[in-house]
Formats: sequence, C-alpha cells, structure tokens
Amino acid sequence: MAHPLSESAGSIMVKNVPVTKESATVAQVLHLLSKDNWDDIHSVVVISDHGFLLGIVPIHSLLISTKEKLIKHIMKKVPFSVHPSLDQEQVVIQAIHNDVQFVPVVDNENRFLGAVTADQIIDILHDEHLEDLLHTSGIHGDIEHMSDLVKARVQSLVLIRFPWLVVGLVIAFLASFFISQFETFLNHNVAIAFFISMVAYMSGAINTQSQLIFIRALTVMRFNIASYLVREFFIGVIIGGSIGLIAGIGAYLLSKDFLVALTVGTALLISMGISTLIACVVPLVLRAWGKDPAIGSGPFATAIQDLVSITIYFTVSLLILGGL
Repeated sequence: MAHPLSESAGSIMVKNVPVTKESATVAQVLHLLSKDNWDDIHSVVVISDHGFLLGIVPIHSLLISTKEKLIKHIMKKVPFSVHPSLDQEQVVIQAIHNDVQFVPVVDNENRFLGAVTADQIIDILHDEHLEDLLHTSGIHGDIEHMSDLVKARVQSLVLIRFPWLVVGLVIAFLASFFISQFETFLNHNVAIAFFISMVAYMSGAINTQSQLIFIRALTVMRFNIASYLVREFFIGVIIGGSIGLIAGIGAYLLSKDFLVALTVGTALLISMGISTLIACVVPLVLRAWGKDPAIGSGPFATAIQDLVSITIYFTVSLLILGGL
C-alpha cells in the first residue's frame, strides 16, 4: 500500500543534528555541540569524508570520555537506518523493536540525510493512536488532530462519519429481515426473544476486545497469524463457555425452561468463539484489499458480528427446541 509523501521518514526527519568525522576528538565534538541550537542532541552522527553513515556517539558517551579520545574509539554501530520514503509508522515500529530514540535516515548509497528523533516518534505514536481510535468508531478522513474534529464544519463531519454507518445500517436491516423469518417460531417460543440482544451484545463485546488487540499487534509486531487465530479462537471458546454457563443459569431462572437455558448458553459459547475469529479476519481482509485494518473495527465489523451472532442464536434455537 502506497503511503502519502507527507507521512514518510523524509518528511518528518530533522536535518540540524550534530555530525562529525571519526577522526575528531571528544573535545572537538563537545565544542561543536556548543556552537549551534540543534534540533536534537541525543546522539552525534559519525560520517565518512563522503558523507556515508558510519555510526553514532550517544551524548553520555562523550561526557564520560577523556577529551583526547578519538570518536572512532567510542563510536557505536547504528542498529538500523531507514530510507526517506519509508512510512512513518514503520519507522516507529522499527524504533520500538530496536529500543532506540534516534533513527538515522539515509539514501540508497547510505549517505546520511537526517534523523527521526524521539520527539517525532512520540508525535507519530500519538497520531497513529488517534487515527486508530477514530477508525474504530467508523470515522475516516483527513483528521490529524482532535482539534480538527472539534473545529471542522458540520458538513465535513457528516461526510466523514456517515458512510460506514450506512453500511452498518444495511447489514442491520439484513439481521432484522432474518429475525422476521422466524416470527412463527418466536410466537411459540417467546422466551427466546428475551435473550437476542444479550447474545448480540456479548458477542460484539468480545469481538471489540479481540479486534483492538489484534490490530495493534498487526501494526507493531511480527507473528504467525495462523497460530494467533487458533489461540484467539480457544480464548473465545473458554470465555464464551464461562459466560454461556452464567447466562444459561440466568436464562433458566427467568424462563424456568431448561431447553431455553441450554440454547442461550450454547449460542454464547459458539458465537463468542467465532467472534474472536471475525475480529481478526475482517482486518486481514481489509489489509489484503489495501485498506487500513483499523477500519475493520468500526460499525462495519460490528454489524457483521451482530448478523453472525443472531444467525448462530436462531440456528441453535431451532436445533435444540425442535424447530428443525
């Protein structure tokens, strides 16, 4: 997926950082640091005569070294560097993985161009978190700061928030149509109707939990997705079984019908287990389509989950209560 130039490493890097040669002494570098108001002085960049990146010297290494010592003797290897076209979120991910606060930016020949500093990394984390948070609510558009939402025109806000809600509404109508096909069944099993919202809510709740964790993991980690899905499904089954047992007891106390209680408990077990898979599969499908995976945790995924959980509930009801 292509990333806007404004969200690349080259667009956020700072260029006014201290740079020196490996033949310089600690005293010379300390003098260099005092001569300018640097954008960042977390580290001093060491380059060759032709501008190639050789390493970095953390400021604390300078302060504990003798003034006569050469930079090449205290220089540290750069854990990694990035190309200016790399997406800013990928820069942050690599910085977190390597536990660094200073990311050199180099060209194709490893010439030093600038650096992404701790300030930029924190700002990017904030912006990406805000973007994911808005996407989980189905809000999409060019929103970079919360102030953009507060100050935006009414027309703009409506256009940003409306589309995915319409998609959710369409799927909700499908769920309503599906329920209407069981009118006769519900007339003979009124107690089943009492627990429709509970099954839908609990399935949606565990879906939201799984999705938030999965999307963030998908963004900042590398892991075996197949193993993760199996693990998440078992978590859903365990939680669904526990919730189903509690709900089944409650359903029995309300309805005085063991089969209704069994229906509610079984439906929650199955629905909550499958919900955890839907929570992961929807973002994966969206990513395969070149979309932001965070979009999958908005009203679109919520509506899909409602449709699936209601389908499961009525299928289980028909099987247990003799409708099939």
